[in-house]
Amino acid sequence: MNKQQNFIELCEKYLQEHNINMSVEELFIHFQEIINVHHDFELYLRQNNINQELEQMKRTERLKTKRELFAKWYFLHKRNKGLTKQVLIELSEMVFLSERTVQGDICK
Repeated sequence: MNKQQNFIELCEKYLQEHNINMSVEELFIHFQEIINVHHDFELYLRQNNINQELEQMKRTERLKTKRELFAKWYFLHKRNKGLTKQVLIELSEMVFLSERTVQGDICK
């Protein structure tokens, strides 16, 4: 069995174990969308010279501030869709935090 087949089987097993109703291909597309969003955010940070400010902070403060900036940035870019609850869910999945924490980050 080659590595690609093994990886696909592991993904199928993950989807089944967690009762996620999507195909492996849809999962890969979803992950690619998340990666693209993070690349766009990193570009935003570089273009606005925010990275320089973040690098001067201690690690814990930098990560927290970066997470808050990401939540606000993502929310502003997605709010035109009018699905505020869906945007909060997407954000909480991307940063592995509760919707309430993400909502607090946006409101700060």
